[in-house]
Amino acid sequence: MKYLVIPEVQAADTKLQLINTGDSIIQGKLEAYSCKRAGADKKLSTMLDRQYSDPAESTAAMPCGSLERTYSGFTPILTASPSPRDQPDDFMLSESPGVMARSASSSSVGMIPDANMRRLFINLLLTMNTMFPDYDFSSVRPEEFVEENNHDLVVHSINSSLQKAMLLEPTLAPSLWQGIDSIRPQECFIFSYLPAASGGPLSERCIWSFNYFFYNKDLKRVLFFTCSAQRGDVSSSHDVDESDEMDYGDYDDETEQMGFDMEM
Repeated sequence: MKYLVIPEVQAADTKLQLINTGDSIIQGKLEAYSCKRAGADKKLSTMLDRQYSDPAESTAAMPCGSLERTYSGFTPILTASPSPRDQPDDFMLSESPGVMARSASSSSVGMIPDANMRRLFINLLLTMNTMFPDYDFSSVRPEEFVEENNHDLVVHSINSSLQKAMLLEPTLAPSLWQGIDSIRPQECFIFSYLPAASGGPLSERCIWSFNYFFYNKDLKRVLFFTCSAQRGDVSSSHDVDESDEMDYGDYDDETEQMGFDMEM
């Protein structure tokens, strides 16, 4: 995957690097990549394509029903309300719009013997590998991606999550959406990445987080927007004198509670 120099995207990325809202520290990254593969990308792509194109291997590797895994982590995205209407105002902050709609209209990327689907899945993995070169995402499973079928809900999700930051920094919203508009989001397939395992750069403990991929098939580009928030006093623990005693059991309990089909 080749990093693309797009001024609008770079401007938004700079504004997202560190935002202090007082009660939280928000950090985000917005980067665009070409789907052209070269070097190590080709080698990994060939390995993954071979792995996921073998139905027998896929069946053996995945427990029955794992594609319908319900994600229970907290993210500041949207959860469908009991209301039968499908409008942004009828959703609340909690999870990805696609997670709650999965049973009715959405599905995970899935591990199926379809060349286009495999290519898409591999592109998402390669994007993360390129964006975070110190971490290997090759073990990420297809069911950790959920397609977001409603563009308006994704917009509402992002704006709701960053509402306080946008109020504090009036130039953030226009800059951010100008960057996202560079990939023509209404023409994109949009996916959320919901990490199942802890320990990666996108699954660290935080108050909330989201990871959106905007894939434009015609442009052969991927725009990746990842953002998370930590407690505003997160650095205070480093200032505590080493001689001071701390109830780590209570602290861990508290932070854990806070933790965080496409047709081609």
